[in-house]
Amino acid sequence: AEEGLAQALDRELNSCRVPRGAPRSGPGRAVLLVPWLKPGGADEINAAVVRQLAEDHGWEVTVVGTVVAPGEELEDLLHGSRRADSCGGLRARFEPYTDDVLCFTGLMAWPAVLPFLRFLFETRDPDVALISHSELAYRLLPWLRAYFPRVALMDLVHIAELRWRGGGYPFFSALHTRYLDHTISISAQLKDWMVERGHEPDKISVYYFVYELVDCRSPPPEENERATSRAALGWGGPWEVAAVFVGRFVLQKRPELVLAVAKKLAEDPDLRTRPWRLVMVGDGPKREALRRELGRSKGGGLARRLQLLGNVPHAQTLGLLRAADVFLLPSENEGISIAMAEAMSFGLAVVASDVGAQAELLVPGTGRLVPYGGGKDDPPGYFSQAEVDAFAEELARLIRDPAAGRREGAAARERVCGGGGGKA
Repeated sequence: AEEGLAQALDRELNSCRVPRGAPRSGPGRAVLLVPWLKPGGADEINAAVVRQLAEDHGWEVTVVGTVVAPGEELEDLLHGSRRADSCGGLRARFEPYTDDVLCFTGLMAWPAVLPFLRFLFETRDPDVALISHSELAYRLLPWLRAYFPRVALMDLVHIAELRWRGGGYPFFSALHTRYLDHTISISAQLKDWMVERGHEPDKISVYYFVYELVDCRSPPPEENERATSRAALGWGGPWEVAAVFVGRFVLQKRPELVLAVAKKLAEDPDLRTRPWRLVMVGDGPKREALRRELGRSKGGGLARRLQLLGNVPHAQTLGLLRAADVFLLPSENEGISIAMAEAMSFGLAVVASDVGAQAELLVPGTGRLVPYGGGKDDPPGYFSQAEVDAFAEELARLIRDPAAGRREGAAARERVCGGGGGKA
């Protein structure tokens, strides 16, 4: 069995084999350990880190995907999962910055993991190993520290999970603080969370990647541009208030809360004669159920007010944001939402859940935060009637007073584009 495994591993590594002690072409080498390519803010930050290391600092970077496929947990690997190679998307994501992208493929059952990593570290000889949301890499930190004491071991944490393994990756970081040289947190709130659970505060620095990922080069749209965009989308004129939800239709993002809010607004007698619409962009397991529910809702003109657009290309999403007035983000959990920052850069007023570190970006005057009504013991996707009422009240305020929304939107753009946010 060991001989067969050795042969399989040799075939697997043959295409990426490099000579031990290969000469360096840059000032440093880094290995980034990630689980898989998962659309979202963490992936955007990972790509930004690799880009900065490669382009701005001239480092050589190796990216390693440590999970076979999305949704697979560590136990699947430990028990010999056999799944198809999911490395294609990972390679495409990082291809502009490095061609050294490797993955644990379907043959990588647990006995092959340590030989693979040992080969990787011996041939790449990194100065730094950076972990970003890889449970396996956290579990192997004692082994990495023992076998490769010269390598600086760092991690990058994005969000504390509500219902998974005591908080998820930030908890793993606190648990393994003795083995880590440094931790990068995307917010001060997350740093405090880790310190409360035993992380060494002097080992943590805060870096607000969100300001790096927002493109502020284009000015906010002029009224004539917005009018043209709205006409192309079939929306009303500039007098119509358009709110947009952009995100995956999954429990964390709570799209069903958006539907409940739309129903409440449609039933408000004071708003029936006022021009407004709510547009939902995205896809996911909850979209079909929402579509059916919308089809059953005949009262109050809800079908006329609420649009489900599904997945649209990123360029088209940006066009929607440039045409809209309000950005709605009712998630039950976030780190600091990059989507929210992007909407702010377009001058949209924001109404979002007060979760994670959202308050570090959405300060008073730039939008409104709605208190989260659930807790860790509530089922995923839970929302209270108080939250429905609060979100509906904030949107109704902006529908009744569009000028207030424009003022908040201008302040939001200044927040993310004017240098007021800063970095720690």
